[in-house]
Amino acid sequence: MDIKLEDVIQRYTKQHLTIAQLARQANLSRSTVTDALKRPINRTSFGVVVQLLQASDISLDGVVAQLELTPAQEEVCFLNQCSLKDLTIMGIKFSTPDHFWQTRDSIITNIYEGDHPTKADVNDAYQQLEEHVPTAKIIDCLVHEYGGHR
Repeated sequence: MDIKLEDVIQRYTKQHLTIAQLARQANLSRSTVTDALKRPINRTSFGVVVQLLQASDISLDGVVAQLELTPAQEEVCFLNQCSLKDLTIMGIKFSTPDHFWQTRDSIITNIYEGDHPTKADVNDAYQQLEEHVPTAKIIDCLVHEYGGHR
C-alpha cells in the first residue's frame, strides 16, 4: 500500500488544504505534517495519520474500509446508493434516466479502474449533464482545488 496520506486527504475532502491549515487543525508542527503528507500512509506514525484525518473531517474507518474492498464489493456499495425509481445517485437527483445511467455506468467503469466514488464525483457528472457546465470549466475547477497549475 504505497498510497500517500496527502492523496487520501485530497480525495476525501476534494480540496487542497495547506500544510499550515492542517498543522493548526491537527495541533502538529508543520514539519511533522509535511513529512507525513509526503510518505506512504503505511510508513507514517498511526497517531499522526489519525490526527490529520480527524483534522480533515475524514473517518479513519471509511478510509480503511475502502482500501480493503475489491472492485466488486465497491460496486455493490455504490449501487446501494443508487435509486432508479428516484433517479438519484448518492442523493443527487438526475432529471432523465439517460443522465442517471450515463453517470452510473461511468462511475462503475471508474471503480474497476481503481477509483473509489465520492459524492463529489457524482456532482461533477451532474454539473456536466444537467447544468451543461463545459468539461474545460470542470477541469479548471478541479485543477484549482488541488492546487495544480495549468
